Amino acid sequence: MNDLEKAQALIADKNTSLKDLADECKFSSYNTLRHDRINLDKMSTSSWVRIHELAKIYDKKEVTH
Repeated sequence: MNDLEKAQALIADKNTSLKDLADECKFSSYNTLRHDRINLDKMSTSSWVRIHELAKIYDKKEVTH
């Protein structure tokens, strides 16, 4: 799974609180994350830094589950 797929999976997961995720992620606001959840395909145009940060959060969540 590449970083974009990880970021999309994290955002798409309805068990993930976007508010909590926005607090944890340095590069995304709640409104941006909400927009991403609605339009997952448009995440492919997001900055690499933002996608990579979300992928790191995904990896941490996978380790704890």
